[in-house]
Amino acid sequence: MSKVEEKIKKYEKKSIVTLSGTDIEIVEKNTVLKDLKEIQAEQEDLRKKAGAYDSLASAASNTNTPIDAKRRREVEDKIVSYLKDFVEDSWRCDNAEESEPVVRHHACRIIELFEEQNKPVEIPEFVADWMEEYKGDYRTPYHSMRTAAELENNVGDWLHDNDTTEQDIKNQEKYLQAWLTGNYTAKQEQKYQILKLHVDYFDAVAKGIKTFEIRKNDRNYQIGNILVLREYDPIDSHTGEFTGRECRVRVTCMTDYEQKPGYVVLGIVLVKEDKK
Repeated sequence: MSKVEEKIKKYEKKSIVTLSGTDIEIVEKNTVLKDLKEIQAEQEDLRKKAGAYDSLASAASNTNTPIDAKRRREVEDKIVSYLKDFVEDSWRCDNAEESEPVVRHHACRIIELFEEQNKPVEIPEFVADWMEEYKGDYRTPYHSMRTAAELENNVGDWLHDNDTTEQDIKNQEKYLQAWLTGNYTAKQEQKYQILKLHVDYFDAVAKGIKTFEIRKNDRNYQIGNILVLREYDPIDSHTGEFTGRECRVRVTCMTDYEQKPGYVVLGIVLVKEDKK
């Protein structure tokens, strides 16, 4: 029994006396009962709305995963029935015929909002790899983001060194959402890059002696990229030819420290060819 119901039963049995300043005013019990019953009716309406909202949320949450047109219509119909229970009067529709399109419009919008909310965030694959590595060490997202910034690696650049502050914030929000919800997709970057390698340096790289390359970063190099380095012999400043030799290396680290604008140093290791 609610507090209001207790008072109704109490006031049904006796008159009410209240103090107002120094005067004693006799209050008609019927007036008090009327007010209390109005409050009780409002409480019942709120309980009904709360129940309908819970049912609505439960129905809409079924859109967490992709659904076909038939299932979507079933969810939409269910939401419409719950909406009619408690908001039809607020839209001042005179009859069911008028309220139907209004309610259905809002039902569709609710489904769209849940679909958008549950849509996985997309982050680059190298960011996802970094995040999962730090999550495996039981560290915080703040620590992983700070470390990336301090190392000035490609993850740090993606988080903190974009063209605009707005893009920095957007990427940081994506990172935190992916970390906290686990609901993300990793966008795969191009793994193989085919590049010329001057004949003077090819042997040193192919033998694992030269373990870095300084390149103009016009290809969005990422850690983990495989570079196919083809030996190139320039005949003069305008012409040249490939010798037919090539080797493959993996990018293990990156930095633009003390480089010309737009250039990066790529740390590389040889990728051994599978022998069949």
